[in-house]
Amino acid sequence: EGARLSGFTVTGGSTLCEGTAATDNNSGAGIFCAEAPMGTKGNPLPETLVTDCIVSNNACQYGGGGAYRGCRVVRCRFFDNGSWQEGGALADCCIYGCVFDRNYGMYGVSQPREVRGCTFGPETFGWSKTGSRCALRSDPNSAVWPVYNCLFLGGTRCPVKHVYNCIEPESDF
Repeated sequence: EGARLSGFTVTGGSTLCEGTAATDNNSGAGIFCAEAPMGTKGNPLPETLVTDCIVSNNACQYGGGGAYRGCRVVRCRFFDNGSWQEGGALADCCIYGCVFDRNYGMYGVSQPREVRGCTFGPETFGWSKTGSRCALRSDPNSAVWPVYNCLFLGGTRCPVKHVYNCIEPESDF
């Protein structure tokens, strides 16, 4: 926790462990972040910060082929990352000003804590049992996890409760 990664290319990471739920062994093939522990007075300690990186060609079993869990990701490019379950590019992180394309998984990006100013290319999407092509999936029942000022060039966003000023193609649902 509290680490900083800036200006790197992260490529070729993989996990070999299988499973139907996220674990430390089957998620986050490119960048795996420790969850931010609670500090004094219940305040979380600084989370991992990833800036100005290229994250590509990483694959995992469960979620976050490119990056996973509790990191703040700023101005990074994610392409050709994947997972067999949740977000192919990224899962469970805050993302700002990032570009996603050619990522695959059940969803392109899954369960982001906050999304601002990101672009989802035409080939970042997922598959699901219902056949939707979700570039971004957030918890529709969450009171948080907002999405602001994003551009969706391909697949749609799955139902997300708090979306503001985004541009996306027409949806089939």
